[in-house]
Amino acid sequence: MTDAEIAATQSTGPAVLFTTPEDAPAVTGNVTYYAVFAVATGSEVWEEISTAPEPGTYAILSNSHFMKASISSNRFANGEATPEISATSPATLTTAPASDCIWEITKPDDYYCMANGSQYAGGTLENNQGALLDDASNNLAKWTIEHNGSQFSVINYGRSIASVDNAYKYLRENATNGWACHTSDTGNAPRLFKKIGGTVLSDYCTTFPDVQLTVDATGYATLYYSNYDLVVPENTVAYTYRSENGALMKSASYAEGTVIPAGEAVVVHTTNDVPCTLNFKQGIALAACDTNNQLAGTDEETVITPDADYYFYGLSLNSSNDINSVGFYWMVADGAAFTNGAHKAYLKIKKSEFAGTQPVRGFAFKGVTTEQPAAGDGTSANPYQIANAAQLAWFRDWVNGTYTPAAGETATFHETACAKLTADIDMSTVCSEAIGSWEPISCDGLIVIWKYWEGTFDGDGHTLSNLYVNKTTGDAGMFGYINNCTIKNITFSGVNITGTTYTGIIGYIYDGSVTNVTVTDGVITGNSDVGGICGAQAGGTIFHCTNHAQVTGNQAVGGICGRPTGTIEYCTNDGAVKGTGDNNESIGGIGSIGGSMYGGIISDGSSISHCTNHAQVTGNRNVGGICGVPQGTIEYCTNDGAVKGTGDDNGHIGGISGSSYEGSISHCANYGNVEGNRSVGGILGRCYDFPFSLANVMSTGNVTETNSYNTAGMVVGCVQGPLTLSDYAVFNSDAT
Repeated sequence: MTDAEIAATQSTGPAVLFTTPEDAPAVTGNVTYYAVFAVATGSEVWEEISTAPEPGTYAILSNSHFMKASISSNRFANGEATPEISATSPATLTTAPASDCIWEITKPDDYYCMANGSQYAGGTLENNQGALLDDASNNLAKWTIEHNGSQFSVINYGRSIASVDNAYKYLRENATNGWACHTSDTGNAPRLFKKIGGTVLSDYCTTFPDVQLTVDATGYATLYYSNYDLVVPENTVAYTYRSENGALMKSASYAEGTVIPAGEAVVVHTTNDVPCTLNFKQGIALAACDTNNQLAGTDEETVITPDADYYFYGLSLNSSNDINSVGFYWMVADGAAFTNGAHKAYLKIKKSEFAGTQPVRGFAFKGVTTEQPAAGDGTSANPYQIANAAQLAWFRDWVNGTYTPAAGETATFHETACAKLTADIDMSTVCSEAIGSWEPISCDGLIVIWKYWEGTFDGDGHTLSNLYVNKTTGDAGMFGYINNCTIKNITFSGVNITGTTYTGIIGYIYDGSVTNVTVTDGVITGNSDVGGICGAQAGGTIFHCTNHAQVTGNQAVGGICGRPTGTIEYCTNDGAVKGTGDNNESIGGIGSIGGSMYGGIISDGSSISHCTNHAQVTGNRNVGGICGVPQGTIEYCTNDGAVKGTGDDNGHIGGISGSSYEGSISHCANYGNVEGNRSVGGILGRCYDFPFSLANVMSTGNVTETNSYNTAGMVVGCVQGPLTLSDYAVFNSDAT
């Protein structure tokens, strides 16, 4: 400021003026001071930590010296003498350490690395007790840093293995000899001071009082100041948000002690006891505002300027006032502009992000936002009309009995509830790697109380995209265990499903019908009973379904159904099917079987007709282009995908079926190449001990046995049981 400006301020300022901290008068409470005499604490703030460090910039200090990035007498050298340390909690350094005493601590894996420039702190395998290395991957450059509540232990990773001499592993400072890896806690334990962003101005020179923010019982609030850089207080973090294709996600974060730049609208979340009041001191921001931030704010209570291209959201709870639903919601009808509070933030999203789908009316910070559909009563005559992901999640919770009931009511299972899609829906707002797994409609937990969903779900030709399921127990899929249900007319795109048993779009079908369900792409992975459409089937019909996703499992794996014992008709598999088990699998292009087998279409006993597999099918044992091991009939089916057995000492690989128990194959053709270790056939790999018949079959694919068992055949590789064969045609010059 100029002398004239200072003089003008003095004429209207406080009666007592001061120019240094020592001259500041003693005061209590929030007091307004004038910035004419502001004195900063320095360009950096170094604050002591008392927990295992997060990656960042640190000074490592004992009671007398910093640890220095140089070696003296085979020890890390003592740096400059300890500066004055504040008596505050946490303690801070009054001046920054010298550059050779500053360490960048990173955590590449389960260990830490400490670097100064290109040099890494390390121990040695000799009696020398310090080393500077240029390779962070060297075990001697790896450390464990722990805090036991009273002091740090910094242990050299390369010296902490029991089979190696444990000498020189605890990093401690000795005033006479420097820093070394002592064999025990001898020497002075280190203290860690972390460099945090921004410059905090001392109370005596704060231009205005601290900014106070009230946080209610949700633990969340919004904050906006156009002219203050604000330091995030203890146990608190601030976030900016952006949207992508109608999904809300965090963009940037400001951790405790960092500075929110002026003009940055943020959501504040505290883990302090709530409700509470947070005090934000003023600081100097080191970074500009987040350019991706879609939050905005106002300094005064203001009616937001309307914009027909945007939806506007305010911080709120859902219509049920569930405290766990806190997030951004429409504050008025149709997401129009509303009155925003003073120093509050709001969210604005372009309407074009919801093109082709219904707009999302709210986003919850915790869990998943749900919304009851506006139309329908859930009966078969008047199903719920599902228009967006929030309504889809609501329907799931309604069926499963996991919704939040109204006051005085109890959530119940709705086994006959019906739904119909009215739009294509992107499910990434209710399930993703960041949000968490989709819990299936009719989840397996209901089986405990003998409850099964028996309703109807009609996709009406619409697409559900980005289904994400990751479960370690129970059924894994869009739907779990269903009983006598009808699921129809849905397309799934971009599926990512991981489970253990009963894994697919549907985990387990007990009767009922699945019609016109298509999976266009993605991956479906499980252990046993894994299928592109369903994991397992006990009765019922799968009709006119198509899978293009890659399906992988250890046993009972099928492109359409993993373990079917019902009817499968007019289905097609275009997704690679892969069995990864060591023995007794069962892999099929359409399905598989009991025990453990693989099939292109199915893997278990079933009635399969008019089905086609176009994809490669691989597995160790009992591998077929249509079915791994049939216990029923296969008719009017075609395989033109390659079928390959991958085991070293197993086999039963067939163009239509890998092995057989009881049943028949008729009016089927194989055009794919078939290869395996033994029992390799153009139609059937092995005829087992039970009666089986082949009639009106044809194979033109090459049949190759990769070992010398002499069990390869143009029709059947190995016959061990009663087999009836009639009306066949084969063309295979490479059969051996």
